[in-house]
Amino acid sequence: MATLMTSETRALPPHETVLVDGHVHIHDCFDLQILFESAQRNFSSAAGALGLGREFNAVLLLTESQDANYFSRLLGKATDKSLVNGWRFQTTQEADSLIAISPSDFELALIAGRQIVTAERLEVLAVCTDKLFDDGDTNRKLIQLLIPGLLNR
Repeated sequence: MATLMTSETRALPPHETVLVDGHVHIHDCFDLQILFESAQRNFSSAAGALGLGREFNAVLLLTESQDANYFSRLLGKATDKSLVNGWRFQTTQEADSLIAISPSDFELALIAGRQIVTAERLEVLAVCTDKLFDDGDTNRKLIQLLIPGLLNR
């Protein structure tokens, strides 16, 4: 299993089970403390139902829309070591991920990602990237942007 390394060369505990919320939006009306505490509760509840106890890693895949870039804001909090109601943030060795750490030391991996709406009204999720995309491109153009050369094969 791959290990997510923080910028301080400390690894998240390598558990066999990784619980993932694969479609997470953050909007200005959200209270970040409530968002992170709810994620912690939900992951802990799911882990309990699976009999995992605390032996799991938790991951939020952000799917931010064109007008949102909370990943960048949280990256800034990791850089300047500021807190969000007791939650602290650490950078990792990957540019597109962060670790959110609760006051009780619960660790939550945050992975950058985008939700792009195409001209055909299809919502496409691009995960593991903090690249910005414009809404309104055709499906074909978006595929070319996301996976260069794929349509030329």
